[in-house]
Amino acid sequence: MEELMKKKILAVITGVVIAGTTMFPAIGFAPTDEQLAAMNLDAPVQEIGLSDNYSVHWNQDLFLDFEDKRSAEEIATSFLRENSSILNLDADLNGLRVERVLDSGSSRHVDFQQYSDNMAVEGALIRVSIAADGRVQLVKGFSVPATDLSNGATLLDAAGITEKEAIQIAKKHIGLEVIRHARIIIKKIKYSIGAIFIPCYKVKIMAQKPLGDFTVLVNSLTGEVVNSINDMVYFEGNGKAYPNHPLAGDVKTVKLANLKDKTKLSGKFINIINDDTTGASSTDGSFNFKPEDTHFDEVGMYYYMNVIHDYFSKMGFKELDKPLNATVHYGDNYDNAYFSPWGQEFCFGDGNRLNNLAREESVAYHEYTHAVTSAITNLAYKAESGAMNEGWSDYFACTQDNDPKLGEWVMAKMNRPWMRNLDEFKKYPDDVQGEVHADGKIWGSVLWSVRKALGKEVADAVIHKGRYYINDYNAKFADGVEGVLEADEALYNGAHKEEILKVFAKHGIKPRNTMDKEALLNKAFNENNEAAKKALTH
Repeated sequence: MEELMKKKILAVITGVVIAGTTMFPAIGFAPTDEQLAAMNLDAPVQEIGLSDNYSVHWNQDLFLDFEDKRSAEEIATSFLRENSSILNLDADLNGLRVERVLDSGSSRHVDFQQYSDNMAVEGALIRVSIAADGRVQLVKGFSVPATDLSNGATLLDAAGITEKEAIQIAKKHIGLEVIRHARIIIKKIKYSIGAIFIPCYKVKIMAQKPLGDFTVLVNSLTGEVVNSINDMVYFEGNGKAYPNHPLAGDVKTVKLANLKDKTKLSGKFINIINDDTTGASSTDGSFNFKPEDTHFDEVGMYYYMNVIHDYFSKMGFKELDKPLNATVHYGDNYDNAYFSPWGQEFCFGDGNRLNNLAREESVAYHEYTHAVTSAITNLAYKAESGAMNEGWSDYFACTQDNDPKLGEWVMAKMNRPWMRNLDEFKKYPDDVQGEVHADGKIWGSVLWSVRKALGKEVADAVIHKGRYYINDYNAKFADGVEGVLEADEALYNGAHKEEILKVFAKHGIKPRNTMDKEALLNKAFNENNEAAKKALTH
């Protein structure tokens, strides 16, 4: 009986991530003048201490002897049912169907698709990630309340177009001349237009001319095309750019992967915009411009963004496998670069006090990492959560370059060697300044120390994956440590735990008090045990 109850205690829930739109302001590469002016360098510093916010995870040594033998689908379904009120789901999971189960080696991931009136709701997916021993690690995704889905209920009985008509509309929309595969896939879905969910035909066409894998959404009531995308990548161009920045070497010919066609710098993952003029064009996929030409920086930015996209993609990150916009020559002598979570876009200024920010790879890598963080977790862009956001961006820019310094070209105009250097040792709370870029140096410094201790491959993996385990909007450095430890547990069975704790402790950062966590678990177990004894004697 006691063992059974101890196993039930594993169902303690302390936080589930349901990822929606990330809500924080545009994230810049450097502090703005306003941010610098607002910094209170004399403000008292608060140390990490005991907190009422416990972080109880399911991989504590206390319970490692228990292994859930159920299938991943059974575990995920049971978990969603038991915690439906927390997740704002129907208690019976009405409308949710298992679409697929993925195995990433260290974990299994169960994807649920939401249905309404037997139609898949476009974009309404929930993923439940499960550790190798059967414990739920993370729930992430999006579902639509039944009341919202009912907004378009009156439209279901209306007369509309047939499947055959929808296919013809889709063919005409893409300008189909030659089909590549005779099989055309079509199914009915629900698609959101504003606050109304309308029935649509989702038509998939494999075309030879124009070449592509096209998905076209056709309003089944009106025949209007509401969305269209080509999922195929089929062209590699080339162009002249600095592979890193002007201080690191000469202009070279670089490959421009994933171009949608050979005429412009628009690809599967990035579209380049020139704020000064119409974008670069080509007749053969070659984009060769001199550094003084306004289009030169378009080529470099396209190259940098694809490099950093592919880096994260190799670690299994697919959330940004969609075209984002990046603008070069933004504004007038704009002294910064930023990523906008709301607009899902990047902008790079020409600089005034600084050199052209589009001409240094570490700036592009830094901003792209902000987009990755935004896609993974929802953190406030302030205090320690904002500092972690900046520190991650600095770390991944530097680890990709195998260089702890970033902003070398950008700062050269001011006769400074770099913007930030992760080799500069920073300690919490001694070096807290109250500004996210300045305090991000603390987080970047400790992550670089983790890299020195564990090596690039392991450090990159646990630091990247660690973000998936941080779900507190106002997360602290202590939560960041726990994220890294959780990732190490999932990827390497906790092989680097002691070394990770040692490195963070050297920088003054510790996870939330483990004794408090164990005491909380023991208290919960004892209370349940007493309740069971009373039930058995009455």
